[in-house]
Amino acid sequence: MTKLFVYKADGRTLVKTIIPEGGRLFYAELAPGSYVIKVENFSGCAFRGDRYVCSNLYGSTPIKIDIVAGTSKTLTLETDTGIR
Repeated sequence: MTKLFVYKADGRTLVKTIIPEGGRLFYAELAPGSYVIKVENFSGCAFRGDRYVCSNLYGSTPIKIDIVAGTSKTLTLETDTGIR
């Protein structure tokens, strides 16, 4: 199962583990601040336009985000399993 791990900006202090709803949707409330997101089971993540695209099912490239009070942040993760 895929999980998102949310760390403080130091990338070491775990703040939250997020498990998908229905296997596909992730949601979490975070206090304002800077965070690092790591995705279990994906690697090769790259920012393309307004979304992160990931390939290979292993470990992830950390994604840095900033949360501002009173706002929301959307991350879209796409995967390429290599199945053709």
